[in-house]
Amino acid sequence: MGIFKISVIDFMTFLLMFFGLIYTVKGQWTAAGELEVRKQKLDSTTYDRLVRPTDTVAVKAALNLLSIDSLDTKSMTLTMTGWLTVVRLDRQKQDVKILNDAYLQFKVENTGVVEWELPLIFQTHCEVDVTFYPFDKQSCSIELTSWAYTKDDLTLEALYEEIKTEDLQENGEWAVTGSEVKAKDLTETKVSGSVKTYPVLEFVITLRRKPPYYVTGVILPVLLVAFLQILVFVLPVDSGEKIGFSITVLLALAVLLTLVTDSMPASAVHISYLSVYLAMTLVLGVFCVFATVIVIRLNFRDDAVPVPKWVYKLIRGCCVPLSCWRGCCKNSVSTNKGDDNKSFGCDDHDDLLSWKDVSAIIDWFFFVLLLVLTTLLTITFTLVLLIGGYT
Repeated sequence: MGIFKISVIDFMTFLLMFFGLIYTVKGQWTAAGELEVRKQKLDSTTYDRLVRPTDTVAVKAALNLLSIDSLDTKSMTLTMTGWLTVVRLDRQKQDVKILNDAYLQFKVENTGVVEWELPLIFQTHCEVDVTFYPFDKQSCSIELTSWAYTKDDLTLEALYEEIKTEDLQENGEWAVTGSEVKAKDLTETKVSGSVKTYPVLEFVITLRRKPPYYVTGVILPVLLVAFLQILVFVLPVDSGEKIGFSITVLLALAVLLTLVTDSMPASAVHISYLSVYLAMTLVLGVFCVFATVIVIRLNFRDDAVPVPKWVYKLIRGCCVPLSCWRGCCKNSVSTNKGDDNKSFGCDDHDDLLSWKDVSAIIDWFFFVLLLVLTTLLTITFTLVLLIGGYT
């Protein structure tokens, strides 16, 4: 009975060793089996990890993304989290399934395929184009190369045709719309005059900004303030608030322009259309202040000073028909004598106007003019942003 028990134990040990070998071949592994193989194989192997397995080593690489941390448009820095997969074929004899380095994880197949997965936080430079901000899209790249080995010693190939984004977490500001992997060469001239060519693998990722936040937080306030400034011309002169109102709106435009430009890179190559729109609106705001001062000055001129003939002709031939002052959209305007309110008709009498009449007509003319200019400018600006940003 005792002899039978010993035989059973020996037989079970044999089976465990046999199945451990089968698991090794099939790719399944256990901690005890790995320890046994290390003791038997690694201590006696002649393999040197510091020696290149062939004269030219072919390395394939892939980039796997976990998250888009940030894209700082001012410093032009892209930060991402993910891991880099590097695979090569080692034609030297391999005896183990898994080889664990002290710090890094290498997977070594019994066919000689070595796989290295390196987790990293990638922080790279990205040339930012804010021309169509906030409907812009950015193309950023991560370049992988070797400064130690030239193209004769090492070749870099793409493991996949694009960046792997299966595990990518959604970013609140940027959406990934595409990616590609390109292989190219980097040529460097040494001090001795020799030219070295290094392999480069470029991972290109395309990001599109999500505009809802910027539409409500940037675009909408800009448009509202742009149209708000023209209301100064419908504000009565006697209210005494025209100058204060126009200057307040002008300051609001200046603050918005400062906030927008501060968030963008200081570059003369790519200029945002939003900044151009704000600058033009700011110019119109300055014009509104000057026009308001002129209107107020004309309104309070002494009626004893007659209105010059050229002013009357300018108003009759330009301001009234272009602005359709009180429904008069033809080249004539006159005052009805005997009417204290001096209500304008559309006849052809050449009666002179008072300075208050001149002030009121010019005020309305500026309102119509600024309304048309601001509307055309806003429509053009919106179409340029939308068409340019989504093409």
